[in-house]
Amino acid sequence: MVKLLKYGLTLVLLGLLAIFVSLWLDERVGVPGHHVAIELKLLDEVGIALILLGSIGILLEFPDWKNYFQKEIEKIIVDQDYLRKMDKTQLIALQTNALKAFFKTDDIDRKDSFLHFFHSRIHGYIGSPYRQDVRDTIRITHSHGRADQVEVEETVSYHCRRVGDKIQDEVKWIETGPAQVKQMSILKYDIEIQVPAEEFADSKFRQRHPNVTLQRRVFKSTDTPNQLLYQGPGIGFALGLKDYEGVDDLHVTNHVTYTAPTRMLFTWTMSHPTKGITGTIVYPEDQELIANPFGLTEEQANMEHKPGMFTVDYDSWLVTDTGFAFQLIVRVQTGAGGKVTQSAPPVSVASATDPTVQKPTLPATGIPQPPPVQTKTA
Repeated sequence: MVKLLKYGLTLVLLGLLAIFVSLWLDERVGVPGHHVAIELKLLDEVGIALILLGSIGILLEFPDWKNYFQKEIEKIIVDQDYLRKMDKTQLIALQTNALKAFFKTDDIDRKDSFLHFFHSRIHGYIGSPYRQDVRDTIRITHSHGRADQVEVEETVSYHCRRVGDKIQDEVKWIETGPAQVKQMSILKYDIEIQVPAEEFADSKFRQRHPNVTLQRRVFKSTDTPNQLLYQGPGIGFALGLKDYEGVDDLHVTNHVTYTAPTRMLFTWTMSHPTKGITGTIVYPEDQELIANPFGLTEEQANMEHKPGMFTVDYDSWLVTDTGFAFQLIVRVQTGAGGKVTQSAPPVSVASATDPTVQKPTLPATGIPQPPPVQTKTA
């Protein structure tokens, strides 16, 4: 028998005993005085109160009542309205206790634990806007009459996904690597913004976004004024999305053309949490492309490489500052008698003398491996 049921039965018995004593004294005393009458009445009321308390305890132990109150308590604990009244500190403490119960360990939040890292570095991504179905197509060709320089045409497209009432606050294409900034030259660029057709046709859309008059708009570097000017460190361009605030599934496309040394390290890192990427690099077949992904789970990344083309398809999540780096090198060919030849003469570039850039190293295979430098953000 459970403890609550024992207490209930005990209280009921005490209550009955108090009432019986009150009745017995009332019979023995006859016509009691004023003070005695008050005491007997008080004893009577105490007995009734004990019986009621005991009865409630007994009722709570019946399975139906017990299950009912357990379900109601569970609703209170997990109800969103109740949780919204708690501040961040209380919610993190609740989450920590839940994880302790889940993993059945009490030291999960010790100093310098992964849980502390999660709360400080990763936790915020859960409630932040993200990008979906990112596609980056890079076409690299030799600059006219030059073997030491290439022209790059790049197109990045994706969908801005809303979390709460927000999407990302800007679109940007930025290169911050000191050596890359010195060696690159941006020729032209533009950003295309397209509102989902159903969203744009909604009668309330104009009220929420009075400055958006076109479903599809292209912002160009040649516009006057140029709304894509970037004032921060490095080079690139950016566009604020204040006019499109809260538009879910907003489609964004960046176009940029630039020149760079053939041997420069190219990188592509995520500017926002990203779900699913597809990257395609088309390059001259007299060159070899060395790719180095970072932040991708290799088992989930589908990479294909053939002369002149590299593709990567990744359907999972990427956080900021993850992506991949790549570099073009001279294709090594084996001539007659097994003699190793190169399809083009080696080229000296500025990065080879820049102390801030790590030079590629030659492993036993004779193929240089670029370091995972994180610079360009798109």
